[in-house]
Amino acid sequence: MDFYRLFKRGEPWAICAAALATGPRTTKELALALMRAKGMDLGDTVLAKAIGHRLIHSLRMQEQRKRVCRDGKRHGVSVWQLPKRDEHPSLI
Repeated sequence: MDFYRLFKRGEPWAICAAALATGPRTTKELALALMRAKGMDLGDTVLAKAIGHRLIHSLRMQEQRKRVCRDGKRHGVSVWQLPKRDEHPSLI
């Protein structure tokens, strides 16, 4: 499924960062947060899976930039969280 033009540039990361501010989230939870923010049908599993696959790449790029940390896996799904400020002084 192609959803290339559904989001503005940087919008998925902004929505994910806001969701991660409340605590760690799995990739599936972040995909659902994106769908909820855009008013999409949360029951559409095909769209949720497509957004999740695209989101994984985006989150890995943000991980290289030290904007997000992977916190292991839960039930086979990556868990993401924002880095702690004391670990990365450049984020202050």
